[in-house]
Amino acid sequence: MTGSSIPRHAQQKNASQKAKRRRVETEKHNEPLSSEPLTDKDLESLDEHVKAKFHKDYTLKDFQLAATNAQLQRKDTIVHAHTGAGKTAIVAAPHAHPATQGKVTFLVSPLIALQDEQAETFREEYNLSAIAINSSHGGLTAKNMAEICTGKYQVVVISPEMLLTKRFTRNVIKNRSLARRVLSIVIDEAHVISHWGSGFRKKYGEMGILRTLLPKGIPFVALSATLPPRVREDIFKKLHFSKKDGGYVDINIGNDRPNVSLAVRAMQHPMNTFKDLDFLIPQNTAHATDLKKTFIYCDDTALGTEIQDHLEELLPDELKGQGLIRPYSAVYSKSYRTAVMKLFKAGIVRILVCTDAAGMGCNIPDVDIVVQWKLPGTLSMFIQRAGRAARAQNRKGLAVLLVEKSAYGLDCERLVNKLQAGTKSSTRGRGKGKGKGKPTENESTRTTGEYEKSTEKNYMESHGVKRGSYDGKSDTHPKAGWEPRIDFRAKDEGLLPFTQTGSCRRNILTQVYKNQPPIPLEGVSCCDICDPSLLDSIRPGYYRAPPRQTAVTKGVPYKPTQLALNEWRISTYKMYHSDDQWTFEAILGGDLIKLLASVGPIKSFERLEKILGTQWGWWDHYGQNLWETIEKLEMPELVPLPKGTKRKESEDMETGASQSKRGRIGSSGGGGNESEAIPALTSVHQHAYQPHVPANLPVSRQLPSTAAGPATPANSNHRHYQNPPRFIHDSPAYSGYYNQATSYPSPMPTPHNPYPYYHNQPNAPVSNPGNQYVSPGFTYSPSFQTPSRHLNPVPFLFHPDQSPLPPASQPFRHPNSNPPPSQPQYDDLARLNPTNYSEESQFFESSPGFRWDKQ
Repeated sequence: MTGSSIPRHAQQKNASQKAKRRRVETEKHNEPLSSEPLTDKDLESLDEHVKAKFHKDYTLKDFQLAATNAQLQRKDTIVHAHTGAGKTAIVAAPHAHPATQGKVTFLVSPLIALQDEQAETFREEYNLSAIAINSSHGGLTAKNMAEICTGKYQVVVISPEMLLTKRFTRNVIKNRSLARRVLSIVIDEAHVISHWGSGFRKKYGEMGILRTLLPKGIPFVALSATLPPRVREDIFKKLHFSKKDGGYVDINIGNDRPNVSLAVRAMQHPMNTFKDLDFLIPQNTAHATDLKKTFIYCDDTALGTEIQDHLEELLPDELKGQGLIRPYSAVYSKSYRTAVMKLFKAGIVRILVCTDAAGMGCNIPDVDIVVQWKLPGTLSMFIQRAGRAARAQNRKGLAVLLVEKSAYGLDCERLVNKLQAGTKSSTRGRGKGKGKGKPTENESTRTTGEYEKSTEKNYMESHGVKRGSYDGKSDTHPKAGWEPRIDFRAKDEGLLPFTQTGSCRRNILTQVYKNQPPIPLEGVSCCDICDPSLLDSIRPGYYRAPPRQTAVTKGVPYKPTQLALNEWRISTYKMYHSDDQWTFEAILGGDLIKLLASVGPIKSFERLEKILGTQWGWWDHYGQNLWETIEKLEMPELVPLPKGTKRKESEDMETGASQSKRGRIGSSGGGGNESEAIPALTSVHQHAYQPHVPANLPVSRQLPSTAAGPATPANSNHRHYQNPPRFIHDSPAYSGYYNQATSYPSPMPTPHNPYPYYHNQPNAPVSNPGNQYVSPGFTYSPSFQTPSRHLNPVPFLFHPDQSPLPPASQPFRHPNSNPPPSQPQYDDLARLNPTNYSEESQFFESSPGFRWDKQ
């Protein structure tokens, strides 16, 4: 007996019927299309249909006509054509034929901005119904998918990620009525199948799965302006193109743009100065139209911002701040990108500092100059970007590649020799195939090899590193006519040979992309090798390297100066940057504060500039303001560091002292690394009743950091603790504090002054009743000496302008801690400014001689 009330024979019959229905549905899904491929006779009237559909003067170019015929005849097609050649028409033209009524084309496009522009182009220029399926239009909504299935749209522009989602394939691709009406699958910018398909956009590498989801006979069309041999083979493999004779149509008109001049030169100045881009802002610039419309491609968005700032500084005062130079990348909002692109097309924005988010497939006809800042990953990336220049007919453009000097030191031919040697050994064969030397199936698509630095003397100079310099003395290529060999499997696709060649640069492109021999265009320079005068238009600006900064003599930091500079940076931050995400430490770092407090009197603005040099990035903004503050300070003469500490102090400031290199006190806790701005925990002792340093403590330069765990309590009966001997120092000396959790006998050891040297001078400030010297501008108060078992002897100071400190009976709780009741609170030093602990305490923690033990 079964648990079902349906008899067994009925259950078996139902199961058999379900299996039969599934088999029938599968057969129907995979059966050939009802409409047969068009014949040559059917295509004779295609031109007339195109003119009737679009407009009377529209005529298809030969390659457009060939690609259109291939789609209507159900043949896979790969098209290699330069940017601006008219590849969009290949998608639109088949819909002009009456036999395609009700058909739909899926156009796979990589970027949202490009998708939106393409959909608009189909609607306005080709009179086709089109939609872009992306986040800008609701994405994969039920309404959008239903409208696609009912045949509302003739062209659907979509990304591979959305096209291959389960939701879209289930509701659209596998819809039987729609699947039989698919005209073609077109992949725009098809080179990204190889460049991105194995990286951050893996769905591009999985596009071939559509072959199994759609009926047989639906053609795939791959469009690109850069198809080197390796990329071409990778596309064939991933899209499952048939390798049989007549299995696909191969259309290659090349990617040469004779109306765009090519120029390559090395950066002549340090890259962080951006002086090599000065040619974009002519010295006689008076109006916005004096700036040529320019794309500057920089793959680092942070560097792009710096480039924008540099070029903005070169503008005349009346043009600054008018938005003539704008950044453009995917990190900005869609509304910003849309607005900026409209302004650029209108000619209001003149220079865009951008990434591939701007330009890929975009139709901007009047771009005059395209600049690539630093070598891109491949030659195809540069050619794609160079193709954005002068897309309009009868317009001249310029594509510039600014290369790091180090690229001219790489030997490209040595890699070719290695790769060729590896090919011979790896294709030798065995058995019956021995000696045939046929490459393996994956060899043509595999990238191999890294360029190595040349060992040849003067290699960089002999390969043109000095060409295009400011003085123009080395514009002739030293190896004129030399053309390097190219291995098409190299990762850069021949970019380095293109950079170093001594012959026409278009010859390299002809080899890589199988272009037709270049035909010069009258009035347009071919490249900077054929016409060195082209370098005159891209020369770098004048740059004079700053004088080498001499070492500044440093001594013992003066605490009042440190405190005053700390107050200055906090007030500056609150006044100008209170809404920024970074902290006040970014205005003036602790290491620079220590430097300024260690050099003695600063008596002139020039002296201050010499000390800071190029270390301080805010000099142009706040240099004068800082000088006005320092000018009011009373800074005593420099106090030399004690002998034996100068070298160690300088090393700690420059490289940071590692905790692992410092001595440790036997304890149960471990230490951690300290910041460069936090010096060793040391102090200058002067008072006669200074506590003695136990013999088991290391010297000050080896003290552990404050991150060390609690130490083992020392014996309170030790004679040094009960009867501390007197130490008199004739000169400042660093000495370690007690670092033990021990009880001090009464009376408490007298707190010492952290900077005694200055109070031994004739002009020392008047001592207080307790005979304790304090720094100028501060007052000593014994009432704030709260004996604490866990507090090292430190000075308790407060400024006269500040409100009195709270009584010691009110312990201060560290805002970032929640210690148990039995754990001591950080009550004394932290109360120096209880209203602003997070700012002030950080400064005191980083100052020599100021610390508390966190037990």
